[in-house]
Amino acid sequence: MPNRRRLTWRPVGGDASIARAEPGPTRAPTAVPRFTQLPTVADATTPLEDAIGLLQVAAEVEHALLVQYLYANASVIRSTGGMSVSGTLRAIAVEEMGHLVTVQNLLLALGGPAAHHFGRDVDNPDYIPVPFTLEPMDHLSLAKYVVVERPKTIADPAMSARVDALEAEVCAATNFDPNRVGALYAAIYWIVQPSDEPFGPESLSVADGFTPGWHVQASDFRDADAIVALATTVDEWRNFAGLIADVVTDSETGCLALHRVMAQGEGISASDDSHFEEFLAVLDAFDAGHVTVAPLPVSPYVAGQQKPGDTRATELTHPHTAPWGTLFNLVYSQVLACIAHGLLLPMGDSTRAELIDIALTAMRPVLGQLTRQIVKLPVTDPPDARKAGPPFGAFREEWPDDAADYAAVHQELLSREDDAIAAIRARPEHASDVQGRLALDAVEKLQTRVRALLP
Repeated sequence: MPNRRRLTWRPVGGDASIARAEPGPTRAPTAVPRFTQLPTVADATTPLEDAIGLLQVAAEVEHALLVQYLYANASVIRSTGGMSVSGTLRAIAVEEMGHLVTVQNLLLALGGPAAHHFGRDVDNPDYIPVPFTLEPMDHLSLAKYVVVERPKTIADPAMSARVDALEAEVCAATNFDPNRVGALYAAIYWIVQPSDEPFGPESLSVADGFTPGWHVQASDFRDADAIVALATTVDEWRNFAGLIADVVTDSETGCLALHRVMAQGEGISASDDSHFEEFLAVLDAFDAGHVTVAPLPVSPYVAGQQKPGDTRATELTHPHTAPWGTLFNLVYSQVLACIAHGLLLPMGDSTRAELIDIALTAMRPVLGQLTRQIVKLPVTDPPDARKAGPPFGAFREEWPDDAADYAAVHQELLSREDDAIAAIRARPEHASDVQGRLALDAVEKLQTRVRALLP
């Protein structure tokens, strides 16, 4: 798969003080734009290169947000006051999964299956909407998620002022001003629309700060039959409520898919269940004292995975906890391998269907079982009052673009899983740990299904 591209966030409206890198393609002066910053791929020389690069970043963003939301949910013990905070976060995570696979369909349409991207940007915090940090739920983390998901315009003046205040609070606390995910998608939408004329539900124009003439051509889209043969659809994902998995074959279907993703995140349609509004409701519940949260460590990691860039990152060093963290990372990586592998196979292929079903089963319930196991375990030896958290460390950032290469990937993950399971079973704590034994049984059932697919 292609190496990730570096973004340039260029200012719109003449405020050069907020530029983060050298400017992108030359653009005409604008009227009153709807965006303060817009991204472009720093080394893109054509709209097609820019679109593919931005979509790969969008995949990283969706993947990263999905994991961060799951970690916040892992810290929730209970909620009161009539709102299921955990249920809300799980539903948002499912929808983020839909955004991730819809982006894969867009990448397939413009770059073919080799353009698929399942990495997660952990090294480049200055150019993504928000740096990747695993945090237990608190006021500040929820404020970040509200700001990242905020729409470009908020009609209610009181709500707009409140979100502006939350953004100022995040900036003051983190020294980082989050970029809106919607601005990233708007930049992609502009490139995918066929001309400078407003097109489709977003009605973007040069006056919004976009580069004139910077659009992919109809010929940039792959053959429609070849796209449909590989594109994923919602029925492959158990038809989860709210999950979007749109097939894209041209500018019209591409812009509609992008709009649907943006609407579900930002709430730009008339709704009260977008991610933006839902995070505001969760923030209200938290601030009202209706959510009980476990003090999980920030950005936990285990030896052998890439150390998080966050200075608050916590290594899980207890000899019983560490192999559980390693096993979690390996099962999480197997999920990614199964999805990436499955989407390289044609629709209707039985191996594709089984790979995606294994990934879904691994996500829910197996990773949930592993999470519940890890959050009861100590961080250090000797133990202190802290409990661990799921580390979400990926086995690799780039995945093969040839289905034939995945047998070796799955086999290596299985072998490492076996080692982690053996290390867990060798610990004296495991003998009396009923929950742990059930979690290992669930992992081994998944392993049996993966092994059945290997040559």
